[in-house]
Amino acid sequence: MQIEDSPLSRYQNDEHYNFHTNVNGLITYFTATRLLIAAEYATYAPLLEDESDTLNFARKSSYSTSVAQADTVRDNTIAGMVDAICSGLKHFNAQVKEAAG
Repeated sequence: MQIEDSPLSRYQNDEHYNFHTNVNGLITYFTATRLLIAAEYATYAPLLEDESDTLNFARKSSYSTSVAQADTVRDNTIAGMVDAICSGLKHFNAQVKEAAG
């Protein structure tokens, strides 16, 4: 398997953590010693645990809840606008079709 392009800076918090959890699972399965990364893994493993603790703290934050709610409102608004435009593109009146396109 080859990853062509996956910059971690594009990941959201959960995606970033899940990626590293999957990597950790593979390292655990194949063992760090067998992969010749024992020294690096000794540094990596505690950092993954720290990230888990930080992520759990952020999930419990009231600010995180309000941000998630604002994201939902934003997503629903954009979806509604897209639906309105798509509806206009299929309108029976030619002027409405033209205005939507």
